[in-house]
Amino acid sequence: MSRVPITIKIDEFICTDLGYIRKMHKTRDYSQLMAVVERMQMHANAMESAIHNYSDIKYKLALKVNDPEVSDEDFRKLSKKALNHISEKYDVEGD
Repeated sequence: MSRVPITIKIDEFICTDLGYIRKMHKTRDYSQLMAVVERMQMHANAMESAIHNYSDIKYKLALKVNDPEVSDEDFRKLSKKALNHISEKYDVEGD
């Protein structure tokens, strides 16, 4: 089986790929089906990764959110520290 080139455009979403599949079904031309399925898989993987990263940050911050002793400045420091930890762990750039 030959390799299928995969191109992900930043302005395309899974719904766009589903539209391509509907068009393929309408025209009965499934020649690009594997490429569309692979793009959808890459979109889904990126979404799952983002959700996982967000939940890690949310969990780390939740440990100190309800502490009445934490001032706003302290909270910002803790937030930045947690974000840096997650950024290093997942090789994601943080602000």
